[in-house]
Order: sequence, then structure tokens, then C-alpha cells
Amino acid sequence: MSLLLSKLTRAVEGVTKAAETGPIKDGSGELIKLCVLTEEVLNYNIKSKTSLLGEYKGYWGYFAECIDQSSALVGVVNSIAANKTFVGKGRALIRCSLSTKTLAEHVQIACRNTKTTAQHYHRNAILRDTQLAAQFVDILYNLNELDFELDKDMGLDDAWPAFSAKSFAARSPLNTESDTRSLLSTLSIDAEKSIEQMREKVSKLRAECRALTKERNTAVEEKDESDIAWNELVSKLKLEAFSATEECERATTILAPVQKRCDTLEAANAELACRIDTMQTALESLLPVSLKGARERDVDPDQLAKEIRSYSEAQVSALETEKATAQSETDELRNQLDKVRADAQLAVQVHEEELRQKTAELKRQENRCTDTESRHAETLASARQRHDEAVKALADELEAAQLRQTEANSALVMRTASLEETERNRSSTVDHLAHLEALLEKETSRAEAAMSDCNMLRTALTSATSEKHALCNRIQELSELLKTAKGVVLSTWQADGDVDVCSCSKPFTFAERKHHCRKCGQVYCDSCTARKELQASSDKPERLCTSCHNLIVSVRAENLDSVNSSFLRTQYSSASAGK
Repeated sequence: MSLLLSKLTRAVEGVTKAAETGPIKDGSGELIKLCVLTEEVLNYNIKSKTSLLGEYKGYWGYFAECIDQSSALVGVVNSIAANKTFVGKGRALIRCSLSTKTLAEHVQIACRNTKTTAQHYHRNAILRDTQLAAQFVDILYNLNELDFELDKDMGLDDAWPAFSAKSFAARSPLNTESDTRSLLSTLSIDAEKSIEQMREKVSKLRAECRALTKERNTAVEEKDESDIAWNELVSKLKLEAFSATEECERATTILAPVQKRCDTLEAANAELACRIDTMQTALESLLPVSLKGARERDVDPDQLAKEIRSYSEAQVSALETEKATAQSETDELRNQLDKVRADAQLAVQVHEEELRQKTAELKRQENRCTDTESRHAETLASARQRHDEAVKALADELEAAQLRQTEANSALVMRTASLEETERNRSSTVDHLAHLEALLEKETSRAEAAMSDCNMLRTALTSATSEKHALCNRIQELSELLKTAKGVVLSTWQADGDVDVCSCSKPFTFAERKHHCRKCGQVYCDSCTARKELQASSDKPERLCTSCHNLIVSVRAENLDSVNSSFLRTQYSSASAGK
């Protein structure tokens, strides 16, 4: 909408510039552009209202309801017999308003009728938007300063004046070029408007495509990053699991020989205990036998028992020492085994906890990836739907533009036929122009002769002017002489008591006072001395009777006419003789 008003502003500027050379007339390309854009603004988002006969009303029906039916403009438009349709009447309304400088006023009056405006226009129309309507009216008010001389009887049902049904053959051939320019200008305006709208649609589609491509690339990059993070996390978890497995295997490998050594030491301890018990049992069983044999061999039994006990104690002590060593080694191995088992269990628990955390993080990352993919899928689907709708709208616009182009082509064909008919009438017009040129040459020669006569008369007038100044000086001298003769003239001054009645039979009273004529000195009433003239004896006009005033005027006129006519005749005769 703002773009349409900007184009209208440029059209008004073009018309203003064209009006600098004179009033705007039919055939002006700027006028056609202004009318087309104004009609487009008035038709913007208008509702399809029809009459009882099914005829489309358009903005004419809107203005006819908003403007008083008794308005002179409505009557003028309805009186144009060439316009039968509502479209033609709407165009005639625009042209008549331009001629009378009331277009902005009528639009403003119509916009104030909000109820009727809402009945004829949709919600997003320019005339229903307060700011846009005010801007539209302000633009139209700039046209009130321009003068338009337009044909009010033009037929506008089919198109604007460049395509109207009025016969082009009746017009002068000199306007053919301007009409062609107007036609081409109107066609270029429609084509430019369609192309600009298509470019806007294409630019919007390209912007949406770029946005969709950018969103798609962003989604692909996020998905790639998510896949990379997923793979890295899986690889890390696998590596940690493999490390934990190796750690467990290594701990098992270390624990196996320790466990085997412990088992061996326990078996050795058990064996030593058995040997000690066996040795003690053997000593206890051999001691009586040894003592009995010692008695038979005459050996001191006490000494022998003592030796046996010392030997057995030494053997037992050695076995006890060996047992204690094995026990300490076994305890140390068991402590190491318990420590290794505790470390292995702690490492397994830590790895299990980390594995659970990594698994939960992996699930959250997977959910985020799923949400992102669904969101991007919805965005792509919505953008694809908008793209399809825009493409459909663009196709409709292209179809409408093609239809307008077809109509323009048909109008151009009609215009071409009219131009051909005009061309056929051109030969007679050329002959007429040749005759007019011959007459123009004759008139030019006569004008040159008249110009020379005018120059001679101008010279004579200059001389007459100098003579007039001389006469003025002479009159000044005569005025001085008259001042000196004032006493003689006023010697006939009539006394007030000598006269009781004026020459017009009007008696003198207190209300009707007596007045003297400053020329003859006689007494008269106020009516008979109403005229005043400038006298040589004074600097301001003074009262004169009717007879003296008429005498002065007649003498003055006769003297001036005789002097001027005689002088001019003399100068002209001398100039003619010299020629």
C-alpha cells in the first residue's frame, strides 16, 4: 500500500512539473499516469458490489452514496451521455474533480463516512486505514494548485482518454504523436506495475527459499554435530568399558597367583601342624621306649630323656618358626588380596556409575536430537506450504497480468486502426497546410510593410511628444499671464446684495447659500457652481458656473485636436514623401 502511494506521489510531482508550461490537457502522459494510479488506489481491496442488473458498481457507487445527490458534481457526471457504465462514471468523476479542484475534498468527505466505507471496502483497504487515507488526501490536495483543461464529454467506459471511444480521426493530425506517447506511457505504466509486483513476489520467494535453505543447513549441521557427539560418546563409553574389562581381567590375573599362594601356604601350615602333632605323639610314644632301652643299655635315662626333649624342642621350635613365617606370609598375601579386591570393586562401582551417567546423557542427547528433527520438519513443512501458496499467488498474478496485457494489445490494435485512418486523412491536411503557408507568407509581407509604417509613426509620435512639451511650456507662460490678469477678471465681481434669485430661478435662502463663479464673478446657487477646474491663479480646483466650465472644456479640446492633427498630418506627409 505504501508503495502504491509512493508511486502516486511521484505521479503528482510529474504533473506539477508538467503544469509549469501551462494547464494540463488531454493527451498528457503524466495526466494518464495520475488518473490510472488514482483509480488503482480507489479500487484497492474494494468489495464486489453490483447493481440490480448485475453491473459492477466500483468506487462510483461508493462516492455516489457518500456525496450528496444534489451535489453539482454528481449531476455533471450523470449528465454525460457518453458514459453508460459505473466504471466510466467513476473515471468522469475523477476528471471533473480535477477540473474543479475538488478531488481531495470529495475523497475526504467520503472517508469520513466510516459506515459506508466499511460497506464498500475490506478491512485492509487504504480508505479504511486512517493514516493511509490521510496521506492519500494530503497527496491529492497538492493538485488543487494546478489548472486542468479537460474534455468533460469524453467517453470513458472502455478505458482512459488514450483508449476512449471518441473518434481519433476528428482530432488534428498534430496530436497523433502525443496520443501515441500517451498510449505507450499507459502501457508502460501497466507493464511496469505488473513487473514490479512480480519482482516483489519473486524477491519474497527468494528470501523465503534462502531462509529455508539456511534453516535446512542449520538443521543438517546440528544433526551432524549431534551424530558426531553421539559417536564420540559411544566410542568413549566403549573405550571406558574396554578399559574397565581389562582392569578387571588384570586384577583377576593378579589375584589368581596370590590366591594360589595363599592356598599353598595354608596347606603348608596344615601340614606343619600335622607334623608337629605327629612328632609330639611320636616323642610321647618313643620316650618310654627310649628310657626302657637306656636302662637296659645302662644309659642314664634322665640324660637320655633330657637329650630327647631338647631335640624335640629344637625340632618343634624350628617347625613353629617355619609355621609363624608361613602364617605371616599368608596374612600379608591375604591383606594384599583384600586390598586388591576392594580396589577392583571400587573401580567397578565407579565405572558402573559413570556408565549410568553417560547412558542417561546419551538418552537426553538422543531426545534433543529427536525434538530438533521434529521441529525442523515442522518448520520445513510450514515453509514449503507458504512457498506453495506464494507460487500459486504469483501464478494468479501472472495470469491477471497476461489478461491485462491482452486487453492492452487489443486496445493497441484499435489505436493502430485509428492511426491508419488518420494517416489516410493526412494528405488533404498537408495541402491545407501548404495553402495556409502561402497565406502566411503574404500576411508576413503585409506585416513587414505595416511594421515599417509603425516605425515611421513612432518617429512622428516622438516628434509630437517634443512639440507637446513645448506647448506645455507655452501653456505655463500663458498661466503666468492669466495670474497677472486676475484683477481685471475679478473686477466684475458681483455683490451678494444685488441678486436674490439664481439664474435657474431658485431663490436664495438661509439653506440655499450664494456662490461666486471664479471665472466670471457672477452669483449662482450651489448646483450651478458644482463643477470645479484648476485655475491659473490658484493651486487647487475652484468653483465655476456651467457656462464658463463648458466654454473652457470646448476650447481646450478644440485647441489640442487641431494642434495634434495638424502636426501628425505634417509629419506623416513628410515621412511619406521621404519614402
